[in-house]
Amino acid sequence: MNKDKFVTNPEVIDFVAWAVNLLPSLEVNLNISRKGTGRAIGTNGPGVQGMFVGVDAITSAYQWLGRWKDADGNYTESCDWHSTKNSLNELSQWLRNNIQAGSSIEVIECCKQILIWGGDRNPAVGAGRFLGTLKDEIRNYLIDARSQLSLEVADLRELDGICEMNSMLTKVHALAADDGLPIYDSRVAGAFACLVEIYRQNMNTPWNQIPELLVFKAVDYADRRRVLGMNNLRSPVVDPGVITRATNPAAIETRSCDWASSKIRLGWIMEEIISVSEKKELF
Repeated sequence: MNKDKFVTNPEVIDFVAWAVNLLPSLEVNLNISRKGTGRAIGTNGPGVQGMFVGVDAITSAYQWLGRWKDADGNYTESCDWHSTKNSLNELSQWLRNNIQAGSSIEVIECCKQILIWGGDRNPAVGAGRFLGTLKDEIRNYLIDARSQLSLEVADLRELDGICEMNSMLTKVHALAADDGLPIYDSRVAGAFACLVEIYRQNMNTPWNQIPELLVFKAVDYADRRRVLGMNNLRSPVVDPGVITRATNPAAIETRSCDWASSKIRLGWIMEEIISVSEKKELF
């Protein structure tokens, strides 16, 4: 399935229309610990507590204390939405420049800094280990992956070139993109799955299961957390499931494709919400 077919799907159209009307007035009670808002120079972030109304207020409350070092040894620190946006713009530009014309060593170093910003606790395994195994092929791999993950031309049936995906690699691919491809990690998955559930309850949808195009699975160790609320509903909606860690090649390929699909579909939906919202403001 490509973007045109996705955005013209009736379930997607209805969800986008609902989200456009809801997001400006959505009430969210946040209680995020200092540990949950990043760490840099031995210090945790400030945490976020309070009731926020509307997506703009929620965005303004964003906190992630991060720090990374550029090729000249200069550090960039960020925490709130504005500083984080500027920091990631610089980090993304650095990565894309190196993918285009840098060496494999420079690309790997840039990816390492992305993992540091993202709070990777063990760069010797997971994303760090996978990127290291690519060696001199890392540039070609990221170029090919960027093509398959491109929001304009992506096909959900053709994602076999994405060899691995996890909560750190999703950040690398998002920053390697130049089209707004989103990060899709456990927090994003949980938040958007909850939004779909709010939609289901608000609209009293007659689902026996969540439509496939609106399934946003929890990721990583989420099989221990599940998606809150789904198993306690009175209606027979099934649990949307999880993307768990895998060990054998077939399972890893399936997991990577599932993750990449969620990442792309989220990007498509957010593009539609922004587009519809902008058109609405014109009238």
